[in-house]
Amino acid sequence: MDSLAKIERCLATEPENKASRAQWERERARLGLPALRWFQYRQNNTGGSFHGPMNVIVQAATGAEANKRGEELAGLYFDGVSSGHDCDCCGDRWYRVWENEEGEAVPSVYDEPVEAGEERLFVYADGWMEGGETK
Repeated sequence: MDSLAKIERCLATEPENKASRAQWERERARLGLPALRWFQYRQNNTGGSFHGPMNVIVQAATGAEANKRGEELAGLYFDGVSSGHDCDCCGDRWYRVWENEEGEAVPSVYDEPVEAGEERLFVYADGWMEGGETK
């Protein structure tokens, strides 16, 4: 089974209950897949307002993958000033994580573990989301 098929199999069968996620992670490791980490995106209140949750925390194997999932699943957008979505005086609403960033072992804000909630949206590797919603 090639790597892509392994990833698809794992993502297709990831359980939605938290108790089984540890077992799913062990299966990923057994298949030789990279460990999943958590990558945080903090919203800048460009234009003087926030839209949706202040923090989006994405589960992915790499920073590049987290950026892609954040855009596709959570509605994040980058380069908002240059695209006309955000004002140039305040800056972009969302910034990409560095592609070589390692991420965190657990969902965290400023290095402190957190739970999903109204101001925090978790995006799991299988696309399941928990917590606040982006608008």
